[in-house]
Amino acid sequence: MTAIYWFRNDLRLCDQPSFKNACAQATRLLPVFIHDSAYVAPTRWGFERLGPHRKYALRSALQALKLQLRQQQSDLLEYRGDPCQTLIALAKQVGAETIFCEDIAAPDEQQQVMSLRRAGLTVNTLWHSSLLDPHDLPFAIEQLPLVFTEFRVAVEKANVLVRPPEAAPASVPPLPDRLVQNRTIESDQTSYLPSERLD
Repeated sequence: MTAIYWFRNDLRLCDQPSFKNACAQATRLLPVFIHDSAYVAPTRWGFERLGPHRKYALRSALQALKLQLRQQQSDLLEYRGDPCQTLIALAKQVGAETIFCEDIAAPDEQQQVMSLRRAGLTVNTLWHSSLLDPHDLPFAIEQLPLVFTEFRVAVEKANVLVRPPEAAPASVPPLPDRLVQNRTIESDQTSYLPSERLD
């Protein structure tokens, strides 16, 4: 199976359950990060959503992630544009029907996943943005206590512990055969960022 792994917030290989899941299921895997054009467009208050310090931290994290993937004979491709349009075009280009990514409990991020599914893509998400895994809790998420003390007492009584960090996958599937790294996707005005490659 050829698949795409969409890096969103967690820019790492270790302690990354959704990436590990993708590596276990895919025979060809395309890791991508998309610089959302909405993040550099001015807000209604006249400033960008990403300041210079956050941009620097993001670039440093992406460079480290790219090096880690290259050590596994893979790579990280970066695009700029609308994430949904970019992923749909990429899926068509490499012959992928499945996208793996982390689950993010925020309206815009949830809407992106819904849009990809409406486009006919299978999107496999995994939640890993909390200290405790939701499946380990002694109650359903819908019955989450409104007061922290009640939550803490219930968790301690059930002896729920923080799961240890997961190791990075031992190997990463190779990139898709049909991938052309330097191609510009004209249909949605997104393009690979060759100036930021670490060759």
